[in-house]
Amino acid sequence: MKLLALAMCYLIHTALSYKLVPLTVHRSYGRRMSFDHLLATLLVLCIPVVGVLEATPYREVSFLAGIGMFWTGAALAIAAMRENPFFQPEIEKPLFRVDTGVYAWLTHPGYMGMAMQAAGAVLIMNTRWGLAPLGLYVTLLLWRGYKESLLLEDL
Repeated sequence: MKLLALAMCYLIHTALSYKLVPLTVHRSYGRRMSFDHLLATLLVLCIPVVGVLEATPYREVSFLAGIGMFWTGAALAIAAMRENPFFQPEIEKPLFRVDTGVYAWLTHPGYMGMAMQAAGAVLIMNTRWGLAPLGLYVTLLLWRGYKESLLLEDL
């Protein structure tokens, strides 16, 4: 049940993002994947795998908290993609700094939303071993955010 619920969350999130996010953002994901983007994808996919292998019992509190965290993160990530015309998997210097919408409150709301989704997946799967790929994933997002912040200093 946990894996099915998580799969449904990701499927619905994907469908919503295709409906709500501009087509230019989706086209940028069709290019060749960089190593860090590929690594991030693999780390996120490891969470449900270790959750299944660990075979922990279903816990309603963890499950419901995970669903809430996943969808809060999804909303934040989709809002970031809608607001930022330069949102893409490759780190490149944008033409200007986006400081409206969710970017008025957070410097990197897309990364925050993605981290919240991954943390929600760990809670949904109720896996302690899922904390390992989650920690590596969040570290990777922090590193990417730092690299992007260096590019944004001049703007």
